[in-house]
Amino acid sequence: MVAKQNKGKHASAKATKKTTKKSSPAPRKASPKVPAPRLASGAGGKSRVPRDEKGRFVSGAAAGRALGSSPKKPQPSRRRTPKATSQQERLAGYVGRSGRAESIRKELYVARRIPISGGTVRKQEQVASAIADNFTMKEIEGMARLGDDLWVKVGPVPKDNADASFHRKYKKGDRFVITVEDRADKMAVAHEFVHLSRVVDRGRKGVAKTVYRTDRNLVASLEQREGSIGRQLKNAEECATSAETALRVKRLGRPPVYFRDLGDKDPYTGIPKYPYAKDNMVHDRRELRRRADMSEMPRRKSIKGETAVGMMERNYSRTRISKKKNGDRTAIDVSGRESGRDGHGKRSKKGRASARRGEDSGRDQARPDSRARAVGLPDVRVPGGVRPSPLGAPGEGRPHVR
Repeated sequence: MVAKQNKGKHASAKATKKTTKKSSPAPRKASPKVPAPRLASGAGGKSRVPRDEKGRFVSGAAAGRALGSSPKKPQPSRRRTPKATSQQERLAGYVGRSGRAESIRKELYVARRIPISGGTVRKQEQVASAIADNFTMKEIEGMARLGDDLWVKVGPVPKDNADASFHRKYKKGDRFVITVEDRADKMAVAHEFVHLSRVVDRGRKGVAKTVYRTDRNLVASLEQREGSIGRQLKNAEECATSAETALRVKRLGRPPVYFRDLGDKDPYTGIPKYPYAKDNMVHDRRELRRRADMSEMPRRKSIKGETAVGMMERNYSRTRISKKKNGDRTAIDVSGRESGRDGHGKRSKKGRASARRGEDSGRDQARPDSRARAVGLPDVRVPGGVRPSPLGAPGEGRPHVR
């Protein structure tokens, strides 16, 4: 009995020890104190150089903490931007802040000379930026030189389901009108200004220039547009303009409707060979952007000026949109016939025939003694510079000398 009581006492003592261990928290270990860096005094005790506990020099942020100073915060710039005093300066400031213009600043300023009215300031900036991004300085100056003959406005387009429109000059007193919708992207804006460039730029030839006959005042022929081939002319003009726009822009936008349903139709199903507009646009852009050695230009790059015009003249015949038909004639056939040159920029048969007639007449006038040289007679000169006929034929319109 005594042994059992002792065991019970030992068990109760162990239980109390366990409860006391669990209830009392363990004491925390004291963290070792790091001695602060010593400051060494130089000659005369004037300079104070911070050192650590081993006597090494301390620099940078550690030195600042040792001396009790904090690093200086960067001060904000006190430079103020000048206040805009005109609409052009406000638009230019908007472009600078938003970074939406991808072109050279001077090209954008020249594009501001083109009158743009209506809409918001942001939309006007997008129109001017699209002009500057896709045309050279020379091309923009040619458009801006029109002055009051050109009117660009932001507003509803009279045509249904169109993002932008272009109106030509058909009589004296008219002016070019370009209308841009609010939803129009940069490619739609560039499309309408390519229409204008095809009329204004006199250096273009072949398929790169407009198919409509224009006079020195850039007035198009209304009889030609409303004649029997008016629809074929419109088809050729729109196809060439759509192709050049896809060639020029840096990024493709919504494809024009003229890229839809290209190629011959299947005789059984009636479905065109190339029905999808986006696929046709990407294909033609790749073909148009080939150099003379058939290498491709970079994709994310805008092509402008004479480079774009040259590629258009050289590569347009390889595109799908150039084979788009209206009636029984394709777009490239109409363009070659009206411009006197084929799709490769060379003279067509009609143009070569007329040029050959002119060269033959000019050759006969420049070499009146060709018959004399054929029979080996010497040239005869008389005072006054008149060349008589060596053959002595009195009916050739020249003085007869015996």
